[in-house]
Amino acid sequence: MKILELRFKNLNSLQGEWKIDFNDPEYVNNGIFALTGPTGAGKSTILDAICLALYGETPRLGKITKSDNEIMSRHTGECYAEIVFQSQAGIYRCHWEQRKARKSPDGALQDQEHQIADAETGKLIESKKSRVVAVIEEKTGMDFKRFNRSMLLAQGSFDSFLKADVGHKSEILEQITGTEIYSEISKQVHERKSAEHKQLEILQAEVRGIQLLTDDEITDITANIATQKVANQALKTKLDQTRIAVDWLNNIEKLTNDLTNLQTEKEELTELITQFQPKKQQLLMANRAMQLDGEYAKLMAAREGLLQSQKGLTAKNEQLPLAKKAWVDAQKALDDAILQHQAGKEYYKAQTVIWQQVRTLDHDLAEKNKVAAELINQCTAIESVMQEYQQKLKIQQDQYQQSEVKLAKAQQYLMDNK
Repeated sequence: MKILELRFKNLNSLQGEWKIDFNDPEYVNNGIFALTGPTGAGKSTILDAICLALYGETPRLGKITKSDNEIMSRHTGECYAEIVFQSQAGIYRCHWEQRKARKSPDGALQDQEHQIADAETGKLIESKKSRVVAVIEEKTGMDFKRFNRSMLLAQGSFDSFLKADVGHKSEILEQITGTEIYSEISKQVHERKSAEHKQLEILQAEVRGIQLLTDDEITDITANIATQKVANQALKTKLDQTRIAVDWLNNIEKLTNDLTNLQTEKEELTELITQFQPKKQQLLMANRAMQLDGEYAKLMAAREGLLQSQKGLTAKNEQLPLAKKAWVDAQKALDDAILQHQAGKEYYKAQTVIWQQVRTLDHDLAEKNKVAAELINQCTAIESVMQEYQQKLKIQQDQYQQSEVKLAKAQQYLMDNK
């Protein structure tokens, strides 16, 4: 972590606004600098401003609250601390401030404000007071206690360190540098070493208690092992044969049980067959009736079709006299029209020699021609109607013949299946 800039206002004896730019060439070129001055000049206040901007508390005063603020300069109505720092995570700006009501020296103390933002983009990261410290710990990798031990040395710590004995100096140095973890590691290493040493002594005692065998003892043990192997092989063979016999016996017992169960099932089935005999005849009759079910449905359909055909034939027979009468009337009208037309032609031929009379009779002749044309149109229409009736009559005759055939087949089927 590297501090780049510090700004603060009205902290302890340093009233007004103050700014320290650690990027200034004077700080950068020299590489090292010191805070010096008489007591009360404000040296510790600069360190307090850094802690305030980051964590909202100082090593000397602790947390600054709404009811207790001993760091604000007297006879002032506001104070703040702001720091710009750089870490591996980036460059950030932290701002802490607290004011009195209406910024008046006599006003009531208001709650403090604390926030952190990205110094390059100005984007606000967190402004909730209870969460800002956690974000700062994440960005710097240090909490307030570790920050004081590694980057700040509270006033009086060096004096305690110089006057203490060797053991006390070690404890103070651990508190200042945060290296008490290494003492804990040393203790655990020593305890681990003692435990491992005891385990080694136990293993060495066990090794010393082991006696080596002679060549004769090794030979006897080897021969005994070979004999045991032969005996084990024989026992294994016998065990396999015994297992086969046991499996065979178990299989016989299983088959016997299955046979008993099958005999019981046979008796139950025989009893069921005996109980079913009265219903067997009914089932056979029902199966025979089921075989005729399709033919019966066909017969009913044929009867229904025959009935519909008879109704249609009756209707057509009722319409046939009317159609025949209409046809006779049309034929008579056609004959009358033809005779009239023929008479008109003969009359026209008889009068062709009398040209003078023809001119006077042209008007009458035109009228006659119109009447003849109308009669011809009527005859043509009558002929079309006659052709349509003839076609309908033919269709009805065909349907009647088909109905007769179906009726004959149905009657024959009724006779055969009576």
